[in-house]
Amino acid sequence: MKRILLILISISTVFTSYAQQCTPDPQYTINDVGIYPDSVTNLAAGYVGQAYSDIITAVTPADTSVDGTAITGLPLGMINVDIDSITILDVQGLPTNFTYSCNPPSCGFPGGTIACAELYSTSNPTAIGTYPITVTTRTYVSGVPVLGVWEQDDVVDYYYIDILTATNTSQISKIDINTFELKNAYPNPAIGTTKIQFVTGKKQDLIFKLH
Repeated sequence: MKRILLILISISTVFTSYAQQCTPDPQYTINDVGIYPDSVTNLAAGYVGQAYSDIITAVTPADTSVDGTAITGLPLGMINVDIDSITILDVQGLPTNFTYSCNPPSCGFPGGTIACAELYSTSNPTAIGTYPITVTTRTYVSGVPVLGVWEQDDVVDYYYIDILTATNTSQISKIDINTFELKNAYPNPAIGTTKIQFVTGKKQDLIFKLH
């Protein structure tokens, strides 16, 4: 019996070393409504043979404005509603042996709070590549005339994780005025639409030519 308990303790220790309750980035306050990192900063790169972890901080507003006419069919125009919560329903595109957890554990972020989700590897990454990440969320609001409660699904599709070889560690650089990076198109092959992400260090007009 003692041996079984020791094994269970060992398994629990290994699991918690990868998945601990995340802490939101302290630089953001309740006034910084949004999801961080943003599309420019994006997620940290990972390296083959090294455990991965990165934190997404979500600052959820207490209320918002919605198109009451579109929601109810009544001539209400824009109306103010309370946000009960925004919940992460699913995260697609993570590399093999990657998963996520949230604080709070339900991945439901109440309105007017700062919460977080951690993307992490359950075993060290082995496959080099760029992995576009799609996060599906559902927003629950209340105070909608006639309907009372209303919900809407949204998709955050600008995140990606680069898995590199350990020898590429020295190639990480800061974004400055000379930075310009063009990411791979996805999905590839495309059916109907595809997305092309780029990172630029200065405000400028860009022309893309597709051949």
